Amino acid sequence: MFDQIFGNKFRRILLSSVTSLLVVGAVVGIYRHISHADALCASLDVDRVRWETVTHLLENYGGEGIVSVIGENGNRETYPIVQFSDPEEYLEFYPDCCRYYPGTLSGKPLSLTERYIDGLCGFVGISVHFHYSKNDQTVTSRPPSSMVWVVDNSYKVSEDLKGR
Repeated sequence: MFDQIFGNKFRRILLSSVTSLLVVGAVVGIYRHISHADALCASLDVDRVRWETVTHLLENYGGEGIVSVIGENGNRETYPIVQFSDPEEYLEFYPDCCRYYPGTLSGKPLSLTERYIDGLCGFVGISVHFHYSKNDQTVTSRPPSSMVWVVDNSYKVSEDLKGR
């Protein structure tokens, strides 16, 4: 009956209009999500990123254990790690330990999925320093190693699953 009153042409116009509205709504929604994600990443406080990076280091790598170093005679020697009490202590010793790289590291950017679905904002590079105990004295002369992790828009630092 609808077709008899309004005709098939009206139905096509109506469906076309509804489809257009849905597409426009989806595009606007995606644009708002991307804008919001970009704004969250742009507002990250670099000092807090450093703090969270060191916290991640100490919670996951700074616990009890041993460190292996090359001794004076050229042989490997192992010593117990001296733990840092908190991120503040680590940052006092190594204030330049961490660097935040928003969006890209060495020409390797975050993917669109990582950035806009996973909420990742960038990379954090950290120079990892271990203090160890040798002959009842704390030694800090072991050369640092480096690690690269990712940070999201809620300051969560985690391993880079792609190993960049």
